[in-house]
Amino acid sequence: MGHFKKWAAALLCAGAMAFMPTVLAKDFPVQIPLPAAAGTYRAQDDFFLHVNAEWLQTTPIAPEEGLCSTIKTVLPDRVRQQLMAITRSAIEQRAEHPAASDEARIADMYACIIDQAGRNAAGVGDLAVPLRRIEAVQTLQEYADTMADISRQYSCSAMLGGYYVANDPLENDKYVVYLAGPSNGLGREFMGNAANEPYMELYRGYIRDLLVLYGRTPAAAAKAAADIFALEKDIAMHSLTVGEAADPSQTMHRLDLDGVRKLYSRVDAAAMLKAAGIGPDSGIQTWYVREPGTIERLNALYKPELLPTLKEFAIFSLLESHAPFLTQEYQNITTAYVRQMQGAQIEKSAERKAEELNEALLSNSYGRLYASRYFDEQRKAEVSAYVELMIAEYKKK
Repeated sequence: MGHFKKWAAALLCAGAMAFMPTVLAKDFPVQIPLPAAAGTYRAQDDFFLHVNAEWLQTTPIAPEEGLCSTIKTVLPDRVRQQLMAITRSAIEQRAEHPAASDEARIADMYACIIDQAGRNAAGVGDLAVPLRRIEAVQTLQEYADTMADISRQYSCSAMLGGYYVANDPLENDKYVVYLAGPSNGLGREFMGNAANEPYMELYRGYIRDLLVLYGRTPAAAAKAAADIFALEKDIAMHSLTVGEAADPSQTMHRLDLDGVRKLYSRVDAAAMLKAAGIGPDSGIQTWYVREPGTIERLNALYKPELLPTLKEFAIFSLLESHAPFLTQEYQNITTAYVRQMQGAQIEKSAERKAEELNEALLSNSYGRLYASRYFDEQRKAEVSAYVELMIAEYKKK
């Protein structure tokens, strides 16, 4: 699942920043200290444990959390209180701010989030439109075109037709289109380890429960969940390993239109690109792909008998990605699944979940207000120094 990969990446970045060795650069007002006791592991044997052993042994994980990092354990209370203060002041002073202001956006979004009765009454709301489109798909080409358009409008995962926009890996000041590979579920390493079967069963149950709530019979939902899992595992086994995925030479594939057509040989690739609004008609002549191997594998499997599974996956993907905004039943299924997968012992309070969802949806608004209130020139100089220090180190190579 995408959210697990993002959490893992964030944890690795936080750990790398937090446990760099002591450095005092002559021209930079910044010091990065080691822990007081580095443990009994020799740096030349295991640097990670040399630096982190004591922290790993003594740092508790909050019962409502499934993971922690330096940022999530050292700073959370202060930062959370500051973000809560931004939310509270925005709500209390709503009448004083124009509708387009960050404060008004925060207050209005929060009011929408806590209106659970309204969300329960709305059901799947406007999400019914793309769900009906998926249900109506009759052919493989129609699936590719439909999912390309839905990916454009709803940013949901799609086995075929999905894409995203990101920085050009060679020219960081430009944006390019990446053709998204098919879903590999919980990932190659995880799904390839039989010891993780209890978690894989939990995942299959999650897919089943969302589809049952959507309206499928328990038997039909269970079959669809098994088929979706089998397809994702097949794709996962054709994906890059963690090490390979970290190698830019294996994840930087630039294609022209002929290359895209060759990769998606079982559909009219040009029509799919046009449906997504990312084709030559839109002025785009090149596309990037991170893992062509997974697309090649799906292309080999892309036959009429796979269409029912592809449609059920698309429905599941839309429901999963929008579950936090839907009825209480959808939220309960998703939060229970995530909590069990993470290993959290208790559920977060409704208030905290509402605040975190508000912050996630309006990160730019919170970022601007947070910087104006809590980020003074001294802190700006410290952060700039970290960046300049790292750039200087890269220049030495």
